[in-house]
Amino acid sequence: MAKAPSPPSAEPEELIHPLSDKPGHLMRRAMQRSSAAYSEEAREFGITGPQHVILVALAHNPGVDQNTLAELVDLDRWTTGDIVARLERAGLVVREVNPRDRRGRLLFLPPAGRRLVRDMAPAVVRTQQRFLAPLSAEEQRQFLHLLRKLVGLEPPA
Repeated sequence: MAKAPSPPSAEPEELIHPLSDKPGHLMRRAMQRSSAAYSEEAREFGITGPQHVILVALAHNPGVDQNTLAELVDLDRWTTGDIVARLERAGLVVREVNPRDRRGRLLFLPPAGRRLVRDMAPAVVRTQQRFLAPLSAEEQRQFLHLLRKLVGLEPPA
């Protein structure tokens, strides 16, 4: 005869941290708010957040190869390739043969891509302002510093 399962043991409440103490949960919620603000502010452009990140990265790093671009934006190579292909079909990115390695391609923004990045700038600023509005100017500076530190863009103190 099978033994009946025992009831789950009650864990001490102090071991179950509230969600408000979990950094991963809080970052996910913050990202949801940032994404929602971006979707509203940039709706007219029809460009997703990851597409915008790639366009901005190319604006600052013209002529990079796709693998380097993936590293710059911290996306996997497949996702980066898919986004670049979509942007290329839309005429917002061009691929040119790498003169040092004819098998490779270098990525650039054509005039339409540069114009779009420029035209989107006010919407992106509004997104950032909305997202950071609950923080004072000093808290905003500190928050951005800490985020850069968390993702390895600033050396630890």
